[in-house]
Amino acid sequence: MCSSDLHKVLLRLSHWSPQGFALAHAVWLKRLYYIDSETDFGIIIEPCLSVLGTVDRLFHHLRASFADLNLLMCTLTFKRMVAEFVNQLGDHGAVRMQATAVMTQYETLKSITDTQNRAIGPILFGYVFEELSFYSYSIKDLTRMDNWLQQFRYVYFLANFMFILFTAAYAQQQLSEEFGNWLADTRNRDAVPQSQLTVVTAELTNHRVGLSGLGLFTITYGFVGTAISTILAYAIIILQVHE
Repeated sequence: MCSSDLHKVLLRLSHWSPQGFALAHAVWLKRLYYIDSETDFGIIIEPCLSVLGTVDRLFHHLRASFADLNLLMCTLTFKRMVAEFVNQLGDHGAVRMQATAVMTQYETLKSITDTQNRAIGPILFGYVFEELSFYSYSIKDLTRMDNWLQQFRYVYFLANFMFILFTAAYAQQQLSEEFGNWLADTRNRDAVPQSQLTVVTAELTNHRVGLSGLGLFTITYGFVGTAISTILAYAIIILQVHE
Protein backbone atom coordinates (compact mmCIF):
# COMPACT_ATOMS: atom_id res chain seq x y z
CA MET A 1 0.00 0.00 0.00
CA CYS A 2 1.48 3.35 -1.01
CA SER A 3 0.84 6.79 0.45
CA SER A 4 -2.06 7.42 -1.94
CA ASP A 5 -3.64 4.14 -0.82
CA LEU A 6 -3.34 5.35 2.76
CA HIS A 7 -5.30 8.49 1.86
CA LYS A 8 -7.96 6.35 0.19
CA VAL A 9 -8.35 4.33 3.36
CA LEU A 10 -8.64 7.45 5.50
CA LEU A 11 -11.15 9.05 3.13
CA ARG A 12 -13.66 6.23 3.61
CA LEU A 13 -15.20 8.06 6.51
CA SER A 14 -18.36 5.97 6.51
CA HIS A 15 -16.27 2.87 7.34
CA TRP A 16 -13.68 4.63 9.48
CA SER A 17 -12.53 3.03 12.74
CA PRO A 18 -9.55 3.42 15.09
CA GLN A 19 -8.42 -0.10 14.20
CA GLY A 20 -8.51 0.66 10.49
CA PHE A 21 -6.68 3.95 11.05
CA ALA A 22 -3.89 2.19 12.96
CA LEU A 23 -3.71 -0.65 10.44
CA ALA A 24 -3.41 1.75 7.51
CA HIS A 25 -0.42 3.50 9.11
CA ALA A 26 1.19 0.19 10.03
CA VAL A 27 0.88 -1.12 6.47
CA TRP A 28 2.18 2.17 5.09
CA LEU A 29 5.26 2.03 7.36
CA LYS A 30 5.96 -1.60 6.45
CA ARG A 31 5.85 -0.76 2.76
CA LEU A 32 8.04 2.29 3.31
CA TYR A 33 10.81 0.39 5.13
CA TYR A 34 10.27 -3.02 3.49
CA ILE A 35 9.29 -4.70 6.75
CA ASP A 36 7.70 -8.15 6.74
CA SER A 37 6.11 -8.27 10.18
CA GLU A 38 5.18 -11.97 9.92
CA THR A 39 8.66 -13.26 9.12
CA ASP A 40 11.05 -10.60 10.45
CA PHE A 41 9.59 -9.56 13.78
CA GLY A 42 6.45 -11.59 14.38
CA ILE A 43 2.85 -10.48 14.74
CA ILE A 44 3.60 -8.64 17.99
CA ILE A 45 5.35 -5.88 16.05
CA GLU A 46 2.10 -4.78 14.36
CA PRO A 47 0.92 -2.46 17.21
CA CYS A 48 4.36 -0.88 17.39
CA LEU A 49 4.30 -0.20 13.66
CA SER A 50 0.87 1.41 14.03
CA VAL A 51 2.18 3.82 16.66
CA LEU A 52 5.41 4.57 14.78
CA GLY A 53 3.55 5.08 11.50
CA THR A 54 1.08 7.49 13.07
CA VAL A 55 3.85 9.48 14.78
CA ASP A 56 5.90 9.55 11.58
CA ARG A 57 3.01 10.95 9.55
CA LEU A 58 2.23 13.46 12.31
CA PHE A 59 5.77 14.84 12.34
CA HIS A 60 5.85 14.86 8.55
CA HIS A 61 2.80 17.13 8.40
CA LEU A 62 4.07 19.27 11.30
CA ARG A 63 7.36 19.80 9.47
CA ALA A 64 5.60 20.78 6.26
CA SER A 65 3.21 23.10 8.08
CA PHE A 66 6.03 24.65 10.13
CA ALA A 67 8.05 25.46 7.03
CA ASP A 68 5.05 27.04 5.32
CA LEU A 69 4.05 29.06 8.37
CA ASN A 70 7.60 30.12 9.23
CA LEU A 71 8.36 31.39 5.73
CA LEU A 72 4.96 33.05 5.45
CA MET A 73 5.58 35.00 8.66
CA CYS A 74 9.10 35.98 7.54
CA THR A 75 7.79 37.10 4.16
CA LEU A 76 5.04 39.25 5.69
CA THR A 77 7.56 40.70 8.15
CA PHE A 78 9.92 41.66 5.33
CA LYS A 79 7.06 43.18 3.34
CA ARG A 80 5.99 45.24 6.36
CA MET A 81 9.53 46.51 6.99
CA VAL A 82 9.88 47.55 3.36
CA ALA A 83 6.51 49.31 3.43
CA GLU A 84 7.50 51.26 6.56
CA PHE A 85 10.82 52.24 5.00
CA VAL A 86 9.17 53.40 1.78
CA ASN A 87 6.60 55.41 3.72
CA GLN A 88 9.37 57.25 5.57
CA LEU A 89 11.21 58.34 2.43
CA GLY A 90 9.39 61.68 2.30
CA ASP A 91 8.53 62.23 5.96
CA HIS A 92 11.53 64.37 6.91
CA GLY A 93 12.22 68.05 6.51
CA ALA A 94 15.61 69.27 5.33
CA VAL A 95 17.23 67.44 2.46
CA ARG A 96 20.46 66.60 4.35
CA MET A 97 18.51 65.49 7.42
CA GLN A 98 16.30 63.38 5.18
CA ALA A 99 19.25 61.75 3.46
CA THR A 100 20.97 60.95 6.74
CA ALA A 101 17.84 59.46 8.27
CA VAL A 102 16.94 57.50 5.14
CA MET A 103 20.40 55.99 4.78
CA THR A 104 20.35 55.02 8.46
CA GLN A 105 16.96 53.38 8.01
CA TYR A 106 18.22 51.55 4.94
CA GLU A 107 21.23 50.16 6.81
CA THR A 108 18.90 49.05 9.61
CA LEU A 109 16.59 47.33 7.13
CA LYS A 110 19.56 45.61 5.50
CA SER A 111 20.90 44.45 8.86
CA ILE A 112 17.55 43.01 9.97
CA THR A 113 17.08 41.29 6.62
CA ASP A 114 20.55 39.75 6.83
CA THR A 115 19.77 38.42 10.30
CA GLN A 116 16.49 37.04 9.03
CA ASN A 117 18.20 35.36 6.08
CA ARG A 118 20.79 33.74 8.34
CA ALA A 119 17.95 32.26 10.37
CA ILE A 120 15.67 31.08 7.57
CA GLY A 121 18.12 30.73 4.68
CA PRO A 122 18.54 26.93 4.96
CA ILE A 123 14.78 26.48 5.46
CA LEU A 124 13.98 28.67 2.46
CA PHE A 125 16.52 26.87 0.27
CA GLY A 126 15.19 23.42 1.13
CA TYR A 127 11.57 24.57 1.00
CA VAL A 128 11.79 26.09 -2.47
CA PHE A 129 13.55 23.17 -4.14
CA GLU A 130 11.39 20.59 -2.38
CA GLU A 131 8.22 22.40 -3.44
CA LEU A 132 9.42 22.77 -7.04
CA SER A 133 9.91 19.02 -7.33
CA PHE A 134 6.74 18.19 -5.40
CA TYR A 135 4.39 20.39 -7.43
CA SER A 136 5.94 19.25 -10.69
CA TYR A 137 5.56 15.57 -9.84
CA SER A 138 2.19 15.83 -8.08
CA ILE A 139 0.46 17.67 -10.91
CA LYS A 140 -1.16 14.34 -11.74
CA ASP A 141 -3.19 14.64 -8.51
CA LEU A 142 -5.34 17.24 -10.25
CA THR A 143 -6.46 14.64 -12.78
CA ARG A 144 -7.62 12.18 -10.11
CA MET A 145 -11.31 12.91 -9.98
CA ASP A 146 -11.89 10.18 -7.38
CA ASN A 147 -9.84 11.98 -4.71
CA TRP A 148 -11.07 15.53 -4.13
CA LEU A 149 -8.99 15.87 -0.95
CA GLN A 150 -5.76 15.36 -2.88
CA GLN A 151 -6.86 17.97 -5.41
CA PHE A 152 -7.77 20.47 -2.69
CA ARG A 153 -4.50 19.82 -0.86
CA TYR A 154 -2.46 20.37 -4.02
CA VAL A 155 -4.24 23.62 -4.94
CA TYR A 156 -4.16 24.98 -1.37
CA PHE A 157 -0.45 24.45 -0.77
CA LEU A 158 0.46 25.57 -4.27
CA ALA A 159 -1.48 28.81 -3.70
CA ASN A 160 0.36 29.28 -0.39
CA PHE A 161 3.73 28.65 -2.08
CA MET A 162 2.95 31.16 -4.84
CA PHE A 163 1.72 33.72 -2.31
CA ILE A 164 5.02 33.52 -0.41
CA LEU A 165 7.06 33.92 -3.58
CA PHE A 166 5.00 36.78 -5.04
CA THR A 167 4.83 38.65 -1.73
CA ALA A 168 8.60 38.46 -1.21
CA ALA A 169 9.21 39.46 -4.84
CA TYR A 170 6.78 42.39 -4.57
CA ALA A 171 8.49 43.71 -1.43
CA GLN A 172 11.91 43.43 -3.05
CA GLN A 173 10.69 45.18 -6.20
CA GLN A 174 9.03 47.93 -4.15
CA LEU A 175 12.26 48.59 -2.29
CA SER A 176 14.34 48.72 -5.47
CA GLU A 177 11.94 51.02 -7.32
CA GLU A 178 11.01 53.44 -4.54
CA PHE A 179 14.48 53.76 -3.06
CA GLY A 180 15.96 53.95 -6.54
CA ASN A 181 13.59 56.81 -7.42
CA TRP A 182 14.52 58.56 -4.19
CA LEU A 183 18.22 58.28 -5.02
CA ALA A 184 17.54 59.54 -8.55
CA ASP A 185 16.36 62.87 -7.14
CA THR A 186 19.22 65.35 -7.52
CA ARG A 187 18.70 66.90 -4.08
CA ASN A 188 18.85 63.54 -2.33
CA ARG A 189 21.73 62.25 -4.44
CA ASP A 190 23.83 65.32 -3.70
CA ALA A 191 23.22 64.87 0.04
CA VAL A 192 24.59 61.30 0.06
CA PRO A 193 28.37 60.70 0.01
CA GLN A 194 29.52 59.47 -3.39
CA SER A 195 31.09 56.29 -2.02
CA GLN A 196 27.94 55.35 -0.16
CA LEU A 197 25.80 56.22 -3.17
CA THR A 198 27.86 53.86 -5.36
CA VAL A 199 27.55 51.00 -2.89
CA VAL A 200 23.80 51.44 -2.39
CA THR A 201 23.15 51.69 -6.13
CA ALA A 202 25.05 48.45 -6.71
CA GLU A 203 23.12 46.76 -3.91
CA LEU A 204 19.78 47.78 -5.40
CA THR A 205 20.85 46.60 -8.84
CA ASN A 206 21.98 43.20 -7.52
CA HIS A 207 18.98 42.74 -5.18
CA ARG A 208 21.17 42.86 -2.09
CA VAL A 209 18.21 43.29 0.28
CA GLY A 210 15.60 40.56 -0.01
CA LEU A 211 14.70 37.08 1.17
CA SER A 212 17.57 34.81 0.17
CA GLY A 213 18.19 31.08 0.26
CA LEU A 214 21.75 30.59 1.55
CA GLY A 215 22.88 33.46 -0.66
CA LEU A 216 22.33 31.31 -3.77
CA PHE A 217 19.20 33.13 -4.87
CA THR A 218 17.05 36.08 -3.86
CA ILE A 219 13.30 35.97 -4.38
CA THR A 220 12.52 38.44 -7.15
CA TYR A 221 9.97 38.47 -9.93
CA GLY A 222 12.61 36.96 -12.19
CA PHE A 223 13.11 34.08 -9.76
CA VAL A 224 9.34 33.57 -9.46
CA GLY A 225 9.08 33.37 -13.24
CA THR A 226 11.85 30.78 -13.32
CA ALA A 227 10.11 28.74 -10.58
CA ILE A 228 6.78 28.75 -12.42
CA SER A 229 8.47 27.81 -15.71
CA THR A 230 10.23 24.91 -13.98
CA ILE A 231 7.01 23.58 -12.47
CA LEU A 232 5.12 23.82 -15.76
CA ALA A 233 7.90 22.29 -17.84
CA TYR A 234 8.34 19.21 -15.66
CA ALA A 235 4.60 18.94 -15.01
CA ILE A 236 3.94 18.69 -18.75
CA ILE A 237 6.59 15.97 -19.09
CA ILE A 238 5.15 14.00 -16.17
CA LEU A 239 1.58 14.26 -17.49
CA GLN A 240 2.74 12.99 -20.87
CA VAL A 241 4.54 10.06 -19.25
CA HIS A 242 1.44 9.09 -17.25
CA GLU A 243 -0.88 9.19 -20.26
